[in-house]
Amino acid sequence: MAVAPLGLVQRWTGLSTDTKPTTGVPASSLFYEMDSGVTYSYSGTAWQILSAPAYYDRVAVTQYLRRDIDGVAPHVLTVWVSRTVPSGRLAMVDGAYTRIIRATAADSIGTSARGFSVITRSGASYPIGGADLGSNVNAIGVAVAQSVGCWGVAIAGDILQVETRDDNTGGTCNYALFLKATEFVGSAT
Repeated sequence: MAVAPLGLVQRWTGLSTDTKPTTGVPASSLFYEMDSGVTYSYSGTAWQILSAPAYYDRVAVTQYLRRDIDGVAPHVLTVWVSRTVPSGRLAMVDGAYTRIIRATAADSIGTSARGFSVITRSGASYPIGGADLGSNVNAIGVAVAQSVGCWGVAIAGDILQVETRDDNTGGTCNYALFLKATEFVGSAT
């Protein structure tokens, strides 16, 4: 290929939904999509992707689902905090943390006291991580904790949630529940 000057290159900005110009646009001109972070180069006949940001650079927004609850009596499965991944976005689950402390002794021990984070997709739940106080633990002050690092990607419509359940009779537990996700522009296709 011979070395050639680029001529009068034009630089354009717009949104990913905008129609990119093609009439009178010199080859090697650039178009930057402000909402997606993608840069295109014009070949003289078509716009081609020159560079695209990594998933976490695409208009990223960090979401924190956190709940600290003390003195919780035995209860059925309870969702304390939830967030639905919005349309046109994906969410990288960066981490989850669960801690349970037996605050007062149970009258009788059931299955266990549990706290966990999940992704719900199409009615099915997928656990991200959690802590289980265990069916034989009744000593006041006993704590169990678990943290999970990068888990995976949730798609638009998925529900991120932190929840607890305690099958014991009597007694109370203190819970610390946390889930961090980074939402960004994208789709599952």
